[in-house]
Amino acid sequence: MFTTSRYASKKTRELAKWFSSAFDQNYYARGKKTVSKFVELSRKIGDERVFIVKEKDGNPILLDVIEVYEDLKWKWTGSIGIGYENER
Repeated sequence: MFTTSRYASKKTRELAKWFSSAFDQNYYARGKKTVSKFVELSRKIGDERVFIVKEKDGNPILLDVIEVYEDLKWKWTGSIGIGYENER
């Protein structure tokens, strides 16, 4: 499952949607939902991970990975730099 950090820019939302399509995963708009809500939702649909696209200055820069367990416990397992740059 892919989502974004809260109050994400259009670029960040578009990249999260692209990731979800490329990896045949679900995308959910973040809105005001907490990470715990996404963990709960991911278990309901059978996903074992939640990927959060984070941004800095309106540009996506990190992909955080959350491992989800059957008892709804979860842990951050790492971040991947995605190095998105502005188009000029």
